[in-house]
Amino acid sequence: MVNVRYGMFETNSSSTHTMCIVNDEEYKKLLNGELFIDYEDLVDKDTIIKGLVEVAQNNPDDMYEFCLDVCCMPIDDKKPEFTYEWFAALPSEDLNELAHEYLGAQDFDHYMNSGYYESYEDKYTTEHGDTVHIFGLFGRDV
Repeated sequence: MVNVRYGMFETNSSSTHTMCIVNDEEYKKLLNGELFIDYEDLVDKDTIIKGLVEVAQNNPDDMYEFCLDVCCMPIDDKKPEFTYEWFAALPSEDLNELAHEYLGAQDFDHYMNSGYYESYEDKYTTEHGDTVHIFGLFGRDV
């Protein structure tokens, strides 16, 4: 075992392991699409939308092309104004695609069912009655 970063368990193994530990409230928000999982933290939907607005302001042509290729929401011949309201109105599938492509974040379902790794999920109730949910991914990097 190699400890490179404080508070992180790391190995020199060639396999991939992730472990997320969240309380019951956070878990429910993950299931409802109110929270996204990024590389280091849980991010609320509002922050995701604001991040997408910022990305779109910096590169509207790229965002427009991606939306034409991937998103199901019809886009007319002119580029939409990529406002907070526009992103908030997207179907969850489209919002997730944009969040993953531009911000590296995913909703719970896409994170757990990425197709690249196996997933696991469990829960534990503490002696004080708090419920903790544990989930993650594992597999070999290819």
